[in-house]
Amino acid sequence: MRKNLIAFYVLLSLFLFIFSGCAGKTGAADQSFDLVVLHTNDHHGMIVSDNGTGSLAERAAFIKGVRAGNPYVLLLDAGDINTRGQGLSELADWRVDIDAYNLMEYDAMSFGNHEFDKGLALLAEQMRRAKFPFLAANIKKPDGSYLGKPWIVKEYNGVRVGIFGLTVTNENFYGNLGGQLIFLNTAESAKEAVRYLREQEKCGIVIALVHLGIGDEGRNHGGTAAVANSVPGIDLMVDGHSETFIEEPLVINGVPVITAFHYGEYIGEAHLKVSGGGMDGLTWKLVPVTSGTAPDPDVEKLVASFKAEKDSILNEKLATASGDFEQDFSDSFEKETAAGDMVNDATVWYVQNILKMKADFAFTNGGTLRVGPKKGEITGKIAYDLLPFENNIMIVEMQGADVIRLFGYMASLPSGHKGWAQVSREARYTIDYTKGDGVLKNLTIGGKAVLPDAAYAVATNDFITRGGNGYKMMGTTVDTEVNLRKALTEYMKYMKMLNPVTDGRIKVIK
Repeated sequence: MRKNLIAFYVLLSLFLFIFSGCAGKTGAADQSFDLVVLHTNDHHGMIVSDNGTGSLAERAAFIKGVRAGNPYVLLLDAGDINTRGQGLSELADWRVDIDAYNLMEYDAMSFGNHEFDKGLALLAEQMRRAKFPFLAANIKKPDGSYLGKPWIVKEYNGVRVGIFGLTVTNENFYGNLGGQLIFLNTAESAKEAVRYLREQEKCGIVIALVHLGIGDEGRNHGGTAAVANSVPGIDLMVDGHSETFIEEPLVINGVPVITAFHYGEYIGEAHLKVSGGGMDGLTWKLVPVTSGTAPDPDVEKLVASFKAEKDSILNEKLATASGDFEQDFSDSFEKETAAGDMVNDATVWYVQNILKMKADFAFTNGGTLRVGPKKGEITGKIAYDLLPFENNIMIVEMQGADVIRLFGYMASLPSGHKGWAQVSREARYTIDYTKGDGVLKNLTIGGKAVLPDAAYAVATNDFITRGGNGYKMMGTTVDTEVNLRKALTEYMKYMKMLNPVTDGRIKVIK
């Protein structure tokens, strides 16, 4: 009997050993399968179709179709859901965008720099509204806790996938935060994230969801290439911020980097070959989202409800343009523009005539200005397109010597810098680039040379007065509590007809 029992247990142990060995070879972690990673970035409030490119509803329909044909799908966004887009999004404080992302069931989103444009209170509301986490392993609050989450872990067919976020640290983007957050080194934060996900969470695949940028936009502040070159253990980087168009993955130090341009015009579709519990290959393509796609009815209904609520503001006729204002995104970073002239002239007009306050001149950073009006009717929507940011007009008291230093800083900014200034008609000056760096020449205010000991009242926006784009020389400020866009719309109504001309107030010598 004893011998029979021993024989039984030996056979049972052998059976369990063989069974467990077979299970180990055929278990989920060792099966080969595709993990589909769909990704977007730099959405910037583009809700409805623009010039034939996709809308949120059409994007949602594509995503739903991919999910129908694939069991394992990860949906990510690399930041900048906010700002620069359509007035409907801006008026709704991006609630419509967040709600649409909820309907599409995004898994995670990294913080973009434009998520901070309206301050932390609104961002906190967006984060509460979202049914997906905002990620950044390099942003902390003063108490040491992370803003949002540093990373998340998802599991697909037994394989653990870690996703961590990183956000651009360039201080020029965060002039409105006033030190309320701590931005950590991107590479060091990435190393910590990878170590934790690999060692503590036992992730077989690690994805970096980053709003850092590639090319020139990313080089100056620990961009995507800097992280890829210095942080081992990343399988894939999903990028945003520089809004770069690529047709195949960039491979940096052996790490594939993918990005999906901007405005929801494309969705990136990556197929990760998973084998042995890790990533064993990648195929990727950009898929255009066109207005010919049948829209998702749920997202379409959501957008329609917000649109009906805000149409009266967006459709209000403000003025007529006699021609096109040649104002594209980057024009105001390098030359005087008709749109820049109009916005600053409107600021001085509003301060002097409506607020009854002193303003010797106005200036604003070129990055505040976006898409200029075209010939014909100018509506509220067009005003939002030109000034998408929620900036208040500030009056700054300055001595003449500080005004000279201010314009010296303006002139020192390289062509293409987002802090490059546009000014009102009272200011006239020359920037001479013939010896390399820009040099200020021939500065006058109101037709007269600036007197170092005289007092001047300068109108600008609150992004500048908080140090945005490196403007550190501002004096005592008074908040008018009037939005810059409000001044522009009232000026448009007053003028009725607007002419897209420049008058040589800024001369540039190359």
